[in-house]
Amino acid sequence: MKNRDVYKRISLKSILTIWYMLILLLVLTIFSLFLYFHMKSELYQEVASFLQIEVASINNELKEENIEEQQFVDLFKNFDNKYSTLAFYSESGRLLLGDLENNIIKRKITSSSFYKIVMGSEYKWAIICKPRIVKGEIVGYTVLARSLIHEEKTLKKLLAIIFFGLPLTLLIASGGGYFLARRALLPIDKISHTARKISHSNLSRRIEMGTANNDEIGRLSNTLNELLARLDKAFYRQKQFTADASHELRTPVAVIRAQVEEVLDKKKVTKEEYHEVLIAIKKQVEHMANMISQMLMLSRADDNQKNLEKEAFDLDFLIDVLIEEMESIAQSKNIVLKKEVVTKPLIIEADMSLITQLLLNLIDNAIKYSYPDGIIIIKANMMMKYVKIDVIDQGPGIPAEHLQSIFERFYRVDKSRSRKEGGSGLGLSICRWIVKAHKGKITVDSQVGKGTSFSVYLPK
Repeated sequence: MKNRDVYKRISLKSILTIWYMLILLLVLTIFSLFLYFHMKSELYQEVASFLQIEVASINNELKEENIEEQQFVDLFKNFDNKYSTLAFYSESGRLLLGDLENNIIKRKITSSSFYKIVMGSEYKWAIICKPRIVKGEIVGYTVLARSLIHEEKTLKKLLAIIFFGLPLTLLIASGGGYFLARRALLPIDKISHTARKISHSNLSRRIEMGTANNDEIGRLSNTLNELLARLDKAFYRQKQFTADASHELRTPVAVIRAQVEEVLDKKKVTKEEYHEVLIAIKKQVEHMANMISQMLMLSRADDNQKNLEKEAFDLDFLIDVLIEEMESIAQSKNIVLKKEVVTKPLIIEADMSLITQLLLNLIDNAIKYSYPDGIIIIKANMMMKYVKIDVIDQGPGIPAEHLQSIFERFYRVDKSRSRKEGGSGLGLSICRWIVKAHKGKITVDSQVGKGTSFSVYLPK
């Protein structure tokens, strides 16, 4: 448990450096062992080849039948030195001539041909034995031995280089690895330092990594900045939504409170006055209920909790039903609702309840803001990829500077007039969400004094 706590306290730079050192140590160890044993094999193989050639050369000189003893002595003297020695044996394996001082040459041999490495009194020797053959018969044996002192010294130097070079390499590499790890993780420290300063009150702050950073750290910082931008936008929208909702609900609550206080302040209230107050309260309650219902729908839409229930239906028939439903409201302002449908039947596949609410909102909005004695046209037409629906009124129009904002929640061009008409400022926001949920688009075209046209494009 303590080891785990200690491990948790080690910085990431140190952990990366330790792992780097361990991997480097493993690689260097394997490479050093391979290098050492490969070098040893090569050196010993070179000695073996040299002895093979030398003993073959000696035996070639002793192929005659009658070899004088002096020839053996001369050959022996040429090879009898500190680093090599020569010995001759009879056909029975008995020593005829050889130096026994280093315990390399034996008095008798039992093997007719061999190559081996043995340990002498001070260092290793490589020994080779080959038979001397004259006219197809073995007449004796030649043994040639060569010390491996030079090879051993070379291998010891290599070992010394490995033993001293390996720690030195690890030391230098660990320093370099720590430096690189620190430099690589420095942007992350910067990100952490900046992130600690970011709270819900200052989400506008961003992580500055420089324009040149296009590596993993740069992409991470860009991703975090995009996340912060989304959070900033969401917090701002939520804050604005809460403020607007509070402001919108304050008015009907104030009206209800004023009506109630007016009745309570009077010592004597008639039945007609009670009736008027209750009608006023009912109107404000209905307004609040409608606003709360719309707010709840938008909240669920933001959380993706509203699933579309698509079905095929005739849009032409739906427009007829909606015109009939809104006829009485339009007649109160002497407004005529006119339908223009080019394609019949106009079958689309969508969520019928949401499309109904979309068209109701647009028609109701057109009626509220149209002049009396005007005409509202509801047009529908089948296009190549979309079904286009237009709701056109002859109202006062919308100034150009407001067109980009009218789909925002609680946004009103004329706030006082909108409240008088009973609008909540959420209708067009709901329309935009419904269209987006169907992967369509909604646009507005308006000219001051001439009217406004809302165009909805829904996929077939």
